[in-house]
Amino acid sequence: QSDRPRARRAVAATPAAMAPSPFSGEHVLITGGSSGLGAALAEEFVRGNANVTLVARSRARLDAEAARLRSIDVRRSGVVDPWVVVRAADVTVPGEFDAALKSVEDEQGPVDS
Repeated sequence: QSDRPRARRAVAATPAAMAPSPFSGEHVLITGGSSGLGAALAEEFVRGNANVTLVARSRARLDAEAARLRSIDVRRSGVVDPWVVVRAADVTVPGEFDAALKSVEDEQGPVDS
């Protein structure tokens, strides 16, 4: 065995933040998206370049959360910034969620997840 250090192969590491997301370009709908867990999930999907629809009861809170999400810098090589849309609806009221979903899909296309 030699005292000379062994040559090492260079390995290129890809930061996890730059890894492609399986949700990139997908349309994700999140209920309860104006705060808490829904807002946290929405942020992760936006960071993964998913297009996000937020649904919750308060239009004002939805608008504030959408503005926050739109301010996140998610630009990556060759990827278009995702969009965020909102729909105010109370999912506990029969028909409100279905109406919100139909409205979103008519304007933005089908929801993938």
